[in-house]
Amino acid sequence: MSRSGCLLVLVLSLAAAGPSQTALIGVRHERGVETKMVGSLLADFPVGARALIYGAVAFSAPRHAGLCGLGFGAEYRVLGAWDASLGAALQHEQWNDWRAGENRVLVFASARPAENLRLGLGTALRLPVYEPARYWLPFYWHSDAPELNLMYEAEWLFLDLDRVSVSARVANIERLTVRNAQQFPFSLKTSWQVAPGWTVRARCGSCINGLSGLLLNFGETFADAGVKYEF
Repeated sequence: MSRSGCLLVLVLSLAAAGPSQTALIGVRHERGVETKMVGSLLADFPVGARALIYGAVAFSAPRHAGLCGLGFGAEYRVLGAWDASLGAALQHEQWNDWRAGENRVLVFASARPAENLRLGLGTALRLPVYEPARYWLPFYWHSDAPELNLMYEAEWLFLDLDRVSVSARVANIERLTVRNAQQFPFSLKTSWQVAPGWTVRARCGSCINGLSGLLLNFGETFADAGVKYEF
């Protein structure tokens, strides 16, 4: 089996075996560029009391139909008053209609200076691949235009009831993608625990690409919803 096939099998195995699984379906729209449906599966697998391994896989349609993203990473909690953690991840994203892909290596740190506030900072080595024969390879690390990007995250949990929570997030990092640091991606997230172990999740957001006069220039708009199961 190829290395890319091994990674896909590993991620799907984590998703099937992980004690925390999330299935999402959503839409992404960027005016004049693309509109597509995206389905994703995410899984968390705790290792001991402090470590976490996670995997993620995504498929899109009708644009760029087929596999569009893979992610695999690990986090380690550091003892401290701010509940800090260190992490590293590999990501692969591809756009099948354009025969283009991107592989990434990420390192990051996060902390909770307050119980309802999470902050994170890191860096990502981004390696775009435009070769038609290799754009789909997750382990292909040669690129003619490598980039080193800043990653940031801030999430504020402003409503936390018995079974319902709502948070606001500003971040250019997700488990399956990284956006440019000069963008301003923001989203609103909500979750509702409908039964023990079962939670319904929804999210919507957009990206501010710049300011022209007094008008904001919005880029990609996205929304997704799904179910999280923990056992």
